[in-house]
Amino acid sequence: RGTTVSCILAGTNFESGGRTDVVVRNTTSGAAIAMGLNVVYPTQISASLTIPADTVTGTYQVVVTTDDGGQAAKSVPFVIR
Repeated sequence: RGTTVSCILAGTNFESGGRTDVVVRNTTSGAAIAMGLNVVYPTQISASLTIPADTVTGTYQVVVTTDDGGQAAKSVPFVIR
């Protein structure tokens, strides 16, 4: 908490031009933190996540949504301690 982490997300059918959104969503409360997207390619997203110091600790799920309504969630959770 109180830091920024960089990550690469791999997948398919990502859309560039601001049409792809990525959030980490707390699996208990549903609270979400939006990721800043640096570069979006059809099979890869370079992103950064600024985790506020007061963020609730716990398990989060990475959720990618495209402009056409497609949505996918990472099966392995993201943990904030």
